[in-house]
Amino acid sequence: SCIEQQRRRQERQQEVDEVFHRIARNHEILSESRRRNGVAGAIPRLFGVDEMDGLEGEEIGEDEIMEDGQMEIETESPIFGPFLPNSYIRKHHHPRTGLPDFILPLDGTGSDDIAPLSPVDRPCTPISGQQPSLDPWSPYLSLADFLFASRMIKTCASDNDIDFILKNLNNGTFCKQGSSKISFQNAAQLRKVTDQAVKLYPAFKEISINVDYVDAEGQKSEESYLMWVKDGMAMTRELVKEPGLVNKWIWYAEKQSMVIDGHNQGEFITHPMSGRDAWDAEGQLDPGTEQVQFPYMVYSDKSNAARFSNVAIWPLCIRPANLPADITNQNSSFAGNNCIALFPKIEPPDGDKNNPNWPRFARLIFHKALDAVLTPFKEASKDGEAIIGADGIKRILVIRFPIIQADLEEQQVSIYSWMATPADSHRYLYALTRGNNASFPSPRCYVANANQSDLLSPCMLRTQEESKQFFAKAYEYHQLGLPGESEKLLQQKGLYPIANAWWLVSRSDVHHALSFDVLHTIWLGIWGKHLWPLIIDSLSPPQQRELLQSILGAPSFTGMLRIQSAIKTEFSDGKHFFSLLQQILPYIHRFFTPRQYPILRLIRLLLEIALHAQFRMQFLSRIAQGERLVREFGIVLKEIEEQKFFPGKSFSFPKMHQLSHLFVDILRKGTADYLGTITGENFHQGLILAYHASNKKDSLRQIARQEDRSLLCSRIQWQINMSMGINDDDMRYDGENGEESLGEFEATARSSTTTGNHSISVNEELEEDSEEQLADDVAINNQGISLQDAWGRRKMKGRRAQQKNDAHLVQLQYAFAEVILVGIQQRAYGITSLQIQKDRGFYPEALGLEVFINFHNKLITAVDRIYASMHLGAERQPDLPILESLPIYPYTRFDYQYTSRDTYLPLKSSLRATPSFHRRSRFDTAFVNTPEGIRPARLHLIFETFRHGLVWQMALVTYFTRYQSSSMDKAIGMHRYQEQKDGEIIMLASLERSCYMAPSPGHPSHFYLNDAVAGDVDLFLRVGDIPFD
Repeated sequence: SCIEQQRRRQERQQEVDEVFHRIARNHEILSESRRRNGVAGAIPRLFGVDEMDGLEGEEIGEDEIMEDGQMEIETESPIFGPFLPNSYIRKHHHPRTGLPDFILPLDGTGSDDIAPLSPVDRPCTPISGQQPSLDPWSPYLSLADFLFASRMIKTCASDNDIDFILKNLNNGTFCKQGSSKISFQNAAQLRKVTDQAVKLYPAFKEISINVDYVDAEGQKSEESYLMWVKDGMAMTRELVKEPGLVNKWIWYAEKQSMVIDGHNQGEFITHPMSGRDAWDAEGQLDPGTEQVQFPYMVYSDKSNAARFSNVAIWPLCIRPANLPADITNQNSSFAGNNCIALFPKIEPPDGDKNNPNWPRFARLIFHKALDAVLTPFKEASKDGEAIIGADGIKRILVIRFPIIQADLEEQQVSIYSWMATPADSHRYLYALTRGNNASFPSPRCYVANANQSDLLSPCMLRTQEESKQFFAKAYEYHQLGLPGESEKLLQQKGLYPIANAWWLVSRSDVHHALSFDVLHTIWLGIWGKHLWPLIIDSLSPPQQRELLQSILGAPSFTGMLRIQSAIKTEFSDGKHFFSLLQQILPYIHRFFTPRQYPILRLIRLLLEIALHAQFRMQFLSRIAQGERLVREFGIVLKEIEEQKFFPGKSFSFPKMHQLSHLFVDILRKGTADYLGTITGENFHQGLILAYHASNKKDSLRQIARQEDRSLLCSRIQWQINMSMGINDDDMRYDGENGEESLGEFEATARSSTTTGNHSISVNEELEEDSEEQLADDVAINNQGISLQDAWGRRKMKGRRAQQKNDAHLVQLQYAFAEVILVGIQQRAYGITSLQIQKDRGFYPEALGLEVFINFHNKLITAVDRIYASMHLGAERQPDLPILESLPIYPYTRFDYQYTSRDTYLPLKSSLRATPSFHRRSRFDTAFVNTPEGIRPARLHLIFETFRHGLVWQMALVTYFTRYQSSSMDKAIGMHRYQEQKDGEIIMLASLERSCYMAPSPGHPSHFYLNDAVAGDVDLFLRVGDIPFD
């Protein structure tokens, strides 16, 4: 038998060696072929985690995608041959690139058959003529100097504060004299070193915008405005030549598909380079050349420096769309979202606010400023610019702007503006504005003003070339002395009689680039500005107070934003409105009659659309479902308008029509975290902080200088991370205001099917997590690239605490896989199962509870039943007496890990059972795996006990039983349950994940399973499997 096993292993090893040889040979042949044919770019690593992996197959049209959302997947791979793993991602590149398909295994099945090649990073050598610094923190003398300077700069510390700290560090007040590692003596020295280093990189420069102006009395003058702008192409060259980004770039458009356990999940989209626009742009590049597309995302929005201030800060930011989200979606960080321009403050001269020429003049300033930003990209967007990257490969970068992120008002300004024509720079064609009252108000399509609430009828899209033709024709009419015809033509198309600054750049269409923004369109617009005020106004004052009390008394949930004010929302932000949308349905339905159920259904559909937009893996089937939701929303909206539920209210406004573009944008440009303005909105926080640190007189110059300094610190932090080897999955990108993001998909793809790591926390009411730790947990949940390692460190820390403080359990054998304890026991527990049964409770604040009746007997029965099933047919310990009292070691928090239904990545969360958590009782609800399927249950006690020589990790729960669905339940899209009174003992290992049971006002034992709370799309997807009766 041993000889036979050895022979089989040898045969298997020989097969694997042959496959490895074939893979290596194919790689060599492909590399040589690409060099011979002049195809740009290095061969991507076969099993690397540096690029998103994608789809094999033919391109299909949007109509076909919306029908079934699937693509045919081949069963054989050029790398694996016929031995495809059970779960994998396939990436298919555009035929122009000549790249083959690549397979990324997601579990161990493929690697057992054919072990993947060890990933070997491409050499990160400095580019020619660039010498590496001896110290990554250069120009600072030491790491301590850099860390101190970086902290002072990013917090906008004043010179007085810096001098105070340095003085007390050096004179022995804060530490022993002479022991400080910081060499700075004063703030001036710190600023000087920093500003000298800033000059080595692309920095802001001041330019003047000069515009001819005609005042209200017809007098002509020239007005000058100052703005600050960076050279965008210089920033691009720096990024491409950065060694640390070599393995991060996504140079080629791709299609992705996924197979899980042999089941084809279909094509999916995760980033802009996997969208249809990038695929189409790839096909427009010159075949057989070194051209690669370099897409940028653009954000612009104006905000006040303070809530009641009239000082405006107007940045324009860009960030690469071909880098992973965890890099590019970080604000003020190297390779992330960075300010490229600060527009001037545009306001009319004194005494000229009512000048009819002012609107034309204001837009002229904006587009002249935009012209200064886009001019450096003009040639590179047409023919490309050759750049030798840090990997030593020459590429011709063709600049594109596929995504423009802006609120609708900004989009209209970006599209239609007055601008002087080349023929007559001192005259303007017209001074009329086009806005929401125009015949065709949408900047993206030709929807009629009166039809903006019609989400069922298709609309013809605008194109940049068509707009230029209309503009040229109107100008021709004007030159011929036919101003009426010129105005009529432009009015018909909803255009202004002015050329657009975006026409400077090639291979980009400003109409198509404008992207759907969930924040302003759904959260703040359709819901916050329109639907919610209508609903509140329809309620009487007593009903409003009753509704507010229900919301304030809602149970807590991890990640849920508590609503303090639902009636007065003047100062509410987008997250406040979205949280209100998530929580409101279980509490407001009782105020509506059956005739008004369409209103509830409309709210539910809007909620589902918003949740579908949050998916980080947009399978074509999910996009198709999102389109169906939008169409159903349109049908219900039409019914509400016909029934006149809100008399006098018109839903024909631009943001309502924007819904029709949402899922097409995702299909063409990538997921909503790339399309929306949330990252850009957070960028304003740093600018506002810099403004308050300025002298308020020359604020733009000081804000620009602060941005340059902050970006320098981010560059240096990047270099330090790289020198320490933190350049892959462990990278922490240095963005102060970065929005939470999913992170790089591949880094945790292999472990995506791993579950079961759990932990328990002791007496959390005595020692709760710090705010910093809670923030870390949120970041860990949303940064897939670092979750495993970060949580592993938490586990090791918890294990050390357990070994030190819970010696009574360390040497014991666990009944199932050991659940690791985190936290420290604050007191000795002498309580037993019989005592809990006698007191009918454990916590002094909650005794005499019905759920604890027969606690001891139920515990003995549950443990003995499980123990018997574990030892069927095997020798086991003799049965123990039922009257034996068991020791109980209760805990207040259970940390668990689960696999997201959205991204298939592992996520971490917590369940709590405690009478005191932030001055509120917290007995969470969760899904439990039972023989009958998944059931929701409430946790009353989490504990460990000892019996049969084993440690048992258990919980006392009460189950929820589902009611038959009523018409009202279907209207709000939530299942109604009744909580049982009898408690049951379960194993902690049977807990699936948390869920949220919202109490139904007026029925103490009735609850709604809210699948939308906290924007938890995994919970939304899981509950979606439960059908309505």
